[in-house]
Amino acid sequence: MFRILWIASWIGLLVLFIRSLAIARAIAMALGNGQLQPQDLSIWQMGILPFSFFALLLLFFALKHFRVHTPSQAHWKQLVGIWIMAFWLLLFGWLGRLPA
Repeated sequence: MFRILWIASWIGLLVLFIRSLAIARAIAMALGNGQLQPQDLSIWQMGILPFSFFALLLLFFALKHFRVHTPSQAHWKQLVGIWIMAFWLLLFGWLGRLPA
């Protein structure tokens, strides 16, 4: 059961990471087209790219680690960390998106 929860959490984090990169790309394109000025960005819009980078590092190092070790009950702290990272990516994605 733990392994299913662990795998589902990683898939969710990966989906949120891809979504946050799409939002960061939209922000960068709006800045490049002159539709948005840097001083108009909110803290959530400025923070989405660095936070996505940290999520990518988490994904990379954890998957590298679990190539050798399979997830078990001993990895519950990492699962909680995944949920915290997913929560922040959801928050950045929700508050950092561009208005329509």
